[in-house]
Amino acid sequence: MPALTLGRKQYLYLTLTFVLMGLLIWWAVFHPAVYHQWCIRYYIPSVQERFGFRVGRISVPGLPYQPLALVEVTAGGPLSWAGFRVGDIPVDHHGGETAFCGALQGAERSGYSNITVINADDWDNERRSRRELTIPSVAR
Repeated sequence: MPALTLGRKQYLYLTLTFVLMGLLIWWAVFHPAVYHQWCIRYYIPSVQERFGFRVGRISVPGLPYQPLALVEVTAGGPLSWAGFRVGDIPVDHHGGETAFCGALQGAERSGYSNITVINADDWDNERRSRRELTIPSVAR
């Protein structure tokens, strides 16, 4: 069987194709928006029942967007015991939704994880009373 030989132009095209494919794969894996979408669409819905909550988008006066918030907290559930309330909005310097996802994953993996929340009822207060809550461990 004869060896496959390529010309200079074909090597260039092949190299460029592999570089572009590599960049596309790198972007898909490491881009924050991809992780954020996976978190909101797949991960959080998969753990809601175990942790005893349901999330949704709510309207908050003074905000131009609808933040992700707890719209239901199961009485006696893990998040209820931790002090979470309906209307709690996860907040973080780099985005509360992604931080909430990370905190849930941390609670699943290592036992406990902290998250800062502001309740929608307190959003218009000057202090915006933040609460640091600990998400307890929940078995998979």
